[in-house]
Amino acid sequence: MAQASGPSWTLTGFHARVRIAKDFHLFIVTEGEEADAYFYDQLARSSILSDVQAVKVYPVAQITRPQGSLVGLGLSGKPSVIDAYAATKQAGALSASNSGGKRAIVFCVDRDLTNTHEVHEGDEHFIVTHNRDVEAEIFQNADPVSAVQHIVSKDRHDAAQLVNELGPWKVELARRWRDWIVLSAVAIRMPSAPPNVAWGDVSLINEKPFGPVDLALRQIFEDKLIAKLGSKRQLELKKTEARRNIRELQSARGQGSVVKGKWYPRYLEESLQPLCGTKKGRISGYALVAFSATLIYEGEWARRYVDKFDALFQ
Repeated sequence: MAQASGPSWTLTGFHARVRIAKDFHLFIVTEGEEADAYFYDQLARSSILSDVQAVKVYPVAQITRPQGSLVGLGLSGKPSVIDAYAATKQAGALSASNSGGKRAIVFCVDRDLTNTHEVHEGDEHFIVTHNRDVEAEIFQNADPVSAVQHIVSKDRHDAAQLVNELGPWKVELARRWRDWIVLSAVAIRMPSAPPNVAWGDVSLINEKPFGPVDLALRQIFEDKLIAKLGSKRQLELKKTEARRNIRELQSARGQGSVVKGKWYPRYLEESLQPLCGTKKGRISGYALVAFSATLIYEGEWARRYVDKFDALFQ
């Protein structure tokens, strides 16, 4: 993940910046700076409250510069946001008031397949995505017909036909990568991942990589987990636990809720390119921007976020 750029503060310096702020009222802290800043900024600006609309978004790396350092950045990612939230809460700095009124900080993390956020999820200054991450929120809630129009330059009638031919492609990816999602859930919950174990943009155990599971590749991946966990039995126990958690998440939030949003662009290209013959890389390269551009932030899906922002100033 790219490191945040721009001004940075120590956490205590950030608390002071919020306390004396004249320019913004709502401060949002996110895991990274890829899709997060635009997403949460647009959500806040869709509020009817002027306090919420006066928003500034910071990647957590910008507000956790090491103590004693005059320059530099902290760490990005979910653990850093959770640690910064806990420290801010302990310091009594989640909200403050000055001559301009109330100031509030909200810390936002991806749901992913971990449970580290659960103890904080009900807190008013802490938000967890409904789907697995911000990118998944975008793909799940955007207008797919308008997005496909943007990507492949079709009129709305032709774009609607393409989307109809695609079928439930987001759910289909969850089905095809079911084994990969389980194994990555085991890996991501480990205190430290085994060497060469990652779950970035594609499955490491499926052929091509959207074909069937390659048993040899799966065994290589599982052997690395077994070496870290200590036994095959431990892996089976962890897989059983992961499957249960995944079922619960899908039951509560939908079949596609376990798919990382970063996985969608390549799979969309795999599914859509044969239907429209676009240049290789165009669909995957433009997908996130196109879907994001069609997202209606005043939609019902957004209320769980905006209502929480609004409650801080009511």
